[in-house]
Amino acid sequence: MRNHARKNNNHNASRHEGIYDATHIRRGDFQYPPTQLPAEKLYHLSRGELVEGATLYIATDERNKSFFDIFKKHYDVVFLDDFLHVIPDVNTNYYGMIDQ
Repeated sequence: MRNHARKNNNHNASRHEGIYDATHIRRGDFQYPPTQLPAEKLYHLSRGELVEGATLYIATDERNKSFFDIFKKHYDVVFLDDFLHVIPDVNTNYYGMIDQ
């Protein structure tokens, strides 16, 4: 993650120090109806805590990554899927733990 964030040209802190923001957005199992918010609402609730243009790691069980398009407009968004090449021999049953 830090190596990826260092390559992000949209934010100086990310580029030099490998700093990134991260969030966990549950979309599948164990999600309670009152927390089932649309991406636009999640973005508006979180934007004051996140650095515009910086790298944002999203840990999620959402399979349709286009759900996060509004975040992609404002951040360098990455998911565990973007780093699977680093852990090619890891049992997929461990992905949830790695994502956390």
